[in-house]
Amino acid sequence: MQLAEWLEDTGEHLVAGDTTGDVNQNGSVLADDFSGVKKRFFKDTSDLTATDTSYSPLYDVTGDGTILANDFSEVKKRFFDTLPAATAAALLA
Repeated sequence: MQLAEWLEDTGEHLVAGDTTGDVNQNGSVLADDFSGVKKRFFKDTSDLTATDTSYSPLYDVTGDGTILANDFSEVKKRFFDTLPAATAAALLA
């Protein structure tokens, strides 16, 4: 299943304007984002479970439909990246 199909089937949505690697969408890329991706290793769009280790497109940073080490690396490359304050406030409102 491709990412677009998974989004349609599950009703999940991606948030426009988020920082790549900010998988928990709190406005910055920190260790909790790194940990979130790591605990979802090897999950893909066929995983329709609803746990804290289930597939989510937010954790599939590369958007290829599977959460692997390359997603982990993309988050790691962006440690301490943050959204501008106005954008973060608008997204969290």
